[in-house]
Amino acid sequence: MTSVPWASPLRVTTPHQGALHTGPVPDPLCVILAPPGPEPLACHAVELLLPVGTSAEHLVADPPAVTLDQAPEGWSIHHTGGDRFTLRPPAPAPLAPGTRLDLALGGLGTGTADGTALMEARVVTGPDHEAAAPSARYRILTSQTPLIEYFTASAIHVNHGNGVKLNWKGLPSDSSGTVSYELYIGRDAPLDVTHQTNSAGEGSHEVPNLTTATAFALRVRKGQTQEDIKTLVVTVETPDLTVGELGAKGTVRLMGEPKYLIPRETYQNKLPGGVYQAETDGVIAAYIEQTDKTSDQKARVTITVTPPPAPGHSSKQPPGHRYEATSTHLCPANLLAPVPAQHQVTISPAAGGATLQTQVTWYPMGTGALKKQQ
Repeated sequence: MTSVPWASPLRVTTPHQGALHTGPVPDPLCVILAPPGPEPLACHAVELLLPVGTSAEHLVADPPAVTLDQAPEGWSIHHTGGDRFTLRPPAPAPLAPGTRLDLALGGLGTGTADGTALMEARVVTGPDHEAAAPSARYRILTSQTPLIEYFTASAIHVNHGNGVKLNWKGLPSDSSGTVSYELYIGRDAPLDVTHQTNSAGEGSHEVPNLTTATAFALRVRKGQTQEDIKTLVVTVETPDLTVGELGAKGTVRLMGEPKYLIPRETYQNKLPGGVYQAETDGVIAAYIEQTDKTSDQKARVTITVTPPPAPGHSSKQPPGHRYEATSTHLCPANLLAPVPAQHQVTISPAAGGATLQTQVTWYPMGTGALKKQQ
């Protein structure tokens, strides 16, 4: 993707690791400034060469539409002719060692077919524009087509015992890279439905005999770097449990007292986690944030919910259902993981060498604990 000079003070990134989705909701193009060594960095401007045109090798179709969507107060963007765009602070901005400045551009894209664009970026370090750090060159993959165009059900309310048909449209098979499809149904392990998706990216799956409200999720992956997830819920008109008249003396609670499995703190070298056993149904809520502004590493928390072995197969562990939330320092992440009784829960945070702040909380539904095994 890149050709970056040694100890460069500048990096260009995208939310999809070098791939820029330009439609229908365009991605930002992120520019990160950080002193590469022990000396402060004097930033008088940032110059970008963004190919202007309407072909697949261009990044900008309409230069006035390019905006500076994230920047410290007073920064501005100027189209200074041809492919050149200049980002300027209100005054020369010195960056101390160990600090980082993030800028994000919007309004990119040409509305054409997928392609590859080459761009350059450099930091101007003095009043004379010739005083600049070496340019960094980047190859940006552009994509006009979303990974998932739609994911729908034939009905969002069904009678007890009826089924639904799930339909989706993703990338056509002639797109570059390998495209795979996984379907999550309730708390079951995901199904590989790649073979149920035709060359136009259209697929379907029949789900029979629904007896309770069910959540569905479709995950699409393109190659090793891009993925998207869409979800939906189908409710059942007459579920297994119908509440008529209930009487109680005292207080009746559906949800028990929440318990912190991992308190909200900042971690780096020693990351919390563990394996737990659920005595009752419940929900785990997790929050994670990568807090190291000098690093573009991602922090993630993974929760794997594994059912007990089937009767007569005590030595064979069935596959678990994996939930994952990923964060950069620009974007914290949350997740909710349903946990049925008697299931095993494995919690695994990972920081990629950066610091992270995380919190994991157990909300029981019923009487019982989530006991730590190891």
